[in-house]
Amino acid sequence: MSIQQDMTSVCVITPQLCYRGQMATRGYRVADVLIDGRTDQLELRDVTARTLGPDPSEIRFDAISLRKDRILMVVLTGKHEAPIRRGNNYVEKVRYGAIATLPGYILSGILHLSPHATASTLLCDSATVDSFLGVTEVQVHSAVHPVVPPDAKVVVIRRRCIEAVQLSADPLPKRKSALLVQNSTSS
Repeated sequence: MSIQQDMTSVCVITPQLCYRGQMATRGYRVADVLIDGRTDQLELRDVTARTLGPDPSEIRFDAISLRKDRILMVVLTGKHEAPIRRGNNYVEKVRYGAIATLPGYILSGILHLSPHATASTLLCDSATVDSFLGVTEVQVHSAVHPVVPPDAKVVVIRRRCIEAVQLSADPLPKRKSALLVQNSTSS
């Protein structure tokens, strides 16, 4: 694989900074890299770091390592199809309409959770829910830090940064593509 195939364009938001650059994925999904417990760092290349606030400033880096425990959310800004090898690891998630608040942000969209997850387990530090959660069809609202495109397609949020969450009372219907995968494997 080439270096270009192993990189994904992202915007990483921390409490005080926005990092735009290329995330080293090594052929995995961004969420898989973030929840990988073997490392507590994220590699970014060709990075512009921007301070948040009324008088922002920027600095460029060729490459940085960023602590995962400082991340609020990662916005996928480039191509982000799941790798082919993802099909071998497919785990169906339950989709809920959701509103979640993070420090300085409100997100609304579709949250993809394991079948036993609830709003309460998302807020419980000892829960066995992934440390980062994918939100699709998302809208990001922030009056203070308008650095995230308001209609981002995919955002991955750090679960421990969620201050409040509301899930739809019932799961959303399964996507057609998920039904097709399920039907083709059962034949």
